[in-house]
Amino acid sequence: METKKMKKTAAVIIATAIVCGMMAGCTPKEEKIEVNTSTSPYEDLVDYFEQEGFISEDCEPVDINETTGYLTDNTNGEFTETKVADKAYDYEGLWLFWWDQENKTDLYGNYESMAANQGTIVLAGGAAVLETEAVNGAYAIAFSEDYEKKQDAVKAFETLENK
Repeated sequence: METKKMKKTAAVIIATAIVCGMMAGCTPKEEKIEVNTSTSPYEDLVDYFEQEGFISEDCEPVDINETTGYLTDNTNGEFTETKVADKAYDYEGLWLFWWDQENKTDLYGNYESMAANQGTIVLAGGAAVLETEAVNGAYAIAFSEDYEKKQDAVKAFETLENK
């Protein structure tokens, strides 16, 4: 009798292990976010950078368009304009900029300026500038001096589709 009980117990353990293994193998894996820098909404690119570990999920972004100190002011403090893009936020050192390609606002000139100046946003004929690291589609990125994942973030950003 003891052997029969041991065989049943072993069979139950094996069956349980098989069921657990099957369930673990069938759990949905987190889908990779697909981003197109010419057509994807801003929030999708933020989600992509979060998924890739370049932005922390609990990050409180700073609105660059409303905050001084991001532009290099060449007027000794007389330049007061800070708006550079339709959306511009600092995510703990990763600065993400977006220009609306379909409904070109007054800020679209900054996008064109950046394209003509090798990635540097030039405002008011040079009164203020902001250097970006990379441009892809409707987006550009730049970084604070202390951002540690800069090279990896640029590489990931540049490989995104933009058509």
